[in-house]
Amino acid sequence: MLARNPNADVRVYVVWEEITFSDWTPPSNDSIARMTDLRARQYYDANTLVAKAWKDVLARDSVAAQGDATYVKNPPAWDCALYFPAGAQWAAEPPAPTIAVGPIVSAEDALAAALTVAPSPQP
Repeated sequence: MLARNPNADVRVYVVWEEITFSDWTPPSNDSIARMTDLRARQYYDANTLVAKAWKDVLARDSVAAQGDATYVKNPPAWDCALYFPAGAQWAAEPPAPTIAVGPIVSAEDALAAALTVAPSPQP
C-alpha cells in the first residue's frame, strides 16, 4: 500500500505488543522485515502501554470502527490500523483517529483511499 503511494507525506508507526498467547516474545526478524518502507518506524511494547493509552479514545462513539470492530473497540486495541490527518498531535491524551480498521488485513482499502488524498511532501 505504501509502495503504491511513494509520494504520500505520511508517517507509519508499527507497534508490536504482547496481546495473544503467541505474542510472548518480541517480533521476529521475519515479522519486522514485512514493513520495508522508510516512512515506517517499528516499536516493541512488551507492556501494552500503547494499546492501554488508546482504550478510552477508541471507545468513544465518535470513533467509527471499520471491519471487525472488536479489534478496535474491545480493549486492548490490537491488530488494527489507525489513520490520523496531517497535524494530529498527542497532547494530554491520544487524538481520535479518522479511520480505525481491524484486523490489519481488512485495512488496506480504507487506508489506501486515505493515502491517495494525503498531501505530497513540499519541496
